[in-house]
Amino acid sequence: MPKVIAQRSNSDIFLIQTSEDKGRIADFEEGKYWPEFNVQSIIARGYWKEYIGSETDVLDRLSQLKDEQ
Repeated sequence: MPKVIAQRSNSDIFLIQTSEDKGRIADFEEGKYWPEFNVQSIIARGYWKEYIGSETDVLDRLSQLKDEQ
């Protein structure tokens, strides 16, 4: 069910929804895929905009990241 739902403004950092209320940050600038956290809590921290690009492009690149779980 991974779905790209937001992008950090002017960056290569994305919010990936992994379940109904959880998500992970995929940070291609630092090369890290951060642990799950509450999606609304992440968005509330600001600097996010709705992602309108190709989900497949982002999801295909996740294997390049170091999984911080």
